[in-house]
Amino acid sequence: MFAISLAYLIIFPVAAWSADDKQVDSLIQLALYLGALSLVPFAVMTLTSFLRIVVVLSFLRSGLGAQNVPPNIVVIALALFLSLFVMGPTIDAINTTALQPYQNDKISFEEAVSNAKLPLKQFMIKQISGSNSRKEIKTFYQLALDQKPVMCKTADIDAKTGETKDCLVTPEQFDDLGEKAPNALPLRVVIPAFIISELKKAFIMGFAVLLPFLVIDMVISNILLSLGMFMLPPVVISLPFKILLFVLAGGWTMVVKFIVMGFNY
Repeated sequence: MFAISLAYLIIFPVAAWSADDKQVDSLIQLALYLGALSLVPFAVMTLTSFLRIVVVLSFLRSGLGAQNVPPNIVVIALALFLSLFVMGPTIDAINTTALQPYQNDKISFEEAVSNAKLPLKQFMIKQISGSNSRKEIKTFYQLALDQKPVMCKTADIDAKTGETKDCLVTPEQFDDLGEKAPNALPLRVVIPAFIISELKKAFIMGFAVLLPFLVIDMVISNILLSLGMFMLPPVVISLPFKILLFVLAGGWTMVVKFIVMGFNY
């Protein structure tokens, strides 16, 4: 991997130097596309529903006590496809407002990026606003104010949506916007607030998932103590009962439904 990267760093400038202007532009665009593609996994993990889903599924596997069953690849695959299901409306909106117009040469690349950010930002704001996570977004807003950014004027704020352009609203404007206030915040404020909010929700849901398994472990442990089997680990005995109860109760369907219904559309 290091050799490939080194070769790329050597070949790219040489090729660009020997090419004409159009070829240079094409090479620069290719480099930008490759750089953007390398960030896609991080975006999927942090800017979508994947984060909450994979954490809850990890809690589920931990509660079952089956160690690496299901394997990591299965947990990640299930979380990925559930994320595609949850993010369906957002993906459709991005495709309609950004991808298709750009492919048909109706808008520029910069306009496509701007149009694509809006549905994703609205999704994140809905997840934050649909819980008691407003304090997270207020916290990062206060931290952003400490950085002394460019402050918005009244003309920079969209009266209908609350969206702003390359500026940060003042505390007075933030309070006046009310429910539209999160829309006025830039992505650098919304994204960390969204991640913290998702982690908090995932841990709350993980507690609900772990609770039935905890009850089974306690019952089995008390039974073993009453029988004098002090040396026998309760996990060894409780695992078959937990799996049996989980299957009979339709556990996978219940957990998936529990996760999906936890998102705000």
